[in-house]
Amino acid sequence: DKATEFAPAQSRTAVVLMRNPVIPVSQADKYDGLVLNYQINPFYSSVTPKKQGAFLKFNQIDLTGITQISVAVIAIPTASADAKIQIRMDGPKGQLIGEISNFPVLVKMGKKIMNQSMASIEKINGLHDIYFVFGDKTAGKDIGQMKMQAVQFIR
Repeated sequence: DKATEFAPAQSRTAVVLMRNPVIPVSQADKYDGLVLNYQINPFYSSVTPKKQGAFLKFNQIDLTGITQISVAVIAIPTASADAKIQIRMDGPKGQLIGEISNFPVLVKMGKKIMNQSMASIEKINGLHDIYFVFGDKTAGKDIGQMKMQAVQFIR
């Protein structure tokens, strides 16, 4: 901007970092108790939980305007009935903002079932670390019978 005789020159710059609303699990910032099954195409990578309380962490996600969180999950039919994924804020034992425990069937591939499941979340503003914590309703033995591939944040 050029100055005028009545006002001095003004300029301003701002940098806004945009993140794709669909994030493959291979781009998680931290994971614990999970095995990463890495593929060349990150959207084909998956994580498999190996213990109750295993988690996946994404740093500084802007939740402003987000109303739902969707996960892409592959589960063996016997495991999908008891499996659950808790969505927590700012720590693996932080505030529970959503839970996915019903994995509706979309596509059958042999014995595996591909699922896209959603959790509605309450209105939350600002940047937060988001944790996806794996478990099952009965604390059974089949915790490793599911794989998560991607997360989507939906407005």
